Amino acid sequence: MIIPDINWYRSQSKKHNVTLRCSYSASDLCPKYAKCKSQLEEAHCIDPVSTTERNRLDAKWFDYQSVIKEDNFMVRGPKEEYDKPGELKKFCPEITYDIYGYFASHLCQFFDDIDKESRLRCKLNDAEEYFALERLVESVSYALYRMQILFNVIKQICLNMNHTSFTTIINCGSKIELKRLCKSATVTMSDIVDFVICSEAGITRFNHTMYYFDYVPPDLEVRDEDFAILDAGNDVRKTKEGKKAFRRLFKDHAQRKYCVGHMFFSKELKQPFTEWHFIFFDLKELDDKNNHWKMGPHIHITNYLWPDFHCQDIWNIFVAQRQFPESKLHLACVNDI
Repeated sequence: MIIPDINWYRSQSKKHNVTLRCSYSASDLCPKYAKCKSQLEEAHCIDPVSTTERNRLDAKWFDYQSVIKEDNFMVRGPKEEYDKPGELKKFCPEITYDIYGYFASHLCQFFDDIDKESRLRCKLNDAEEYFALERLVESVSYALYRMQILFNVIKQICLNMNHTSFTTIINCGSKIELKRLCKSATVTMSDIVDFVICSEAGITRFNHTMYYFDYVPPDLEVRDEDFAILDAGNDVRKTKEGKKAFRRLFKDHAQRKYCVGHMFFSKELKQPFTEWHFIFFDLKELDDKNNHWKMGPHIHITNYLWPDFHCQDIWNIFVAQRQFPESKLHLACVNDI
């Protein structure tokens, strides 16, 4: 039987090579921690914080409230004020340890002899009172708990996306309609990042991969001998070769490109993929200043709606040859991250 005390927690932390206690166990750092503490305050299990502080924390974590009933925390109240609660369910194990001495997401009291016989027991303080874990022990180590929190936040991102323009474009099933959307829609970089996170977590219908590279035109690639110009005299620096060396060393920034590509592709086990979307851009294209597109900051999209384009070919050209697809659509994008 697992006894989820500090010794067990320490062994789990060492096993997963993480810090002993969760570094996010504070009301200002973690929405679940804040909500669990609030539930205990409302159940009169602990002293409440001030109304001003409670309102501030509620406002801060409002967007992270779950809309899934099964995710709700539960406190089945104590018989008397400031007594131990009857049951805590789906709680932060850091809080259960701080208050009751055990790292567990579900704790409940024994209420009768039948209850004692049917549940696993954890002795608290002296022999007068017992708490129990359910048969399916829900003890949660720090490493596993952080994975749970991350997944819950990712689910919340999917359920609470306020911007729909990027997902609308991804869901567009006609190239004509996609062209129309790209002329009028504006996406945000945070939209794209959210979609990447959800895809990586397996929540969307896509797998995701990305690649980036720093592109310098061949005639501007720095050569080992170029550095000798730094110690050369003015006569050498003013020669044709000297000027080229200086240009390669110091004046290639305008033509340097930092290119990024995100490929979203459907989850078939083999190619060809039924659906894929390639989002790509040069970082300079996200700037307002001196943008080559009349609409300003933007990204590019090419996808499965191009009849002669294939996912693997597009990806190979981008990675191996460092080239963007020739046929693409521009899409306005606000860099808000």
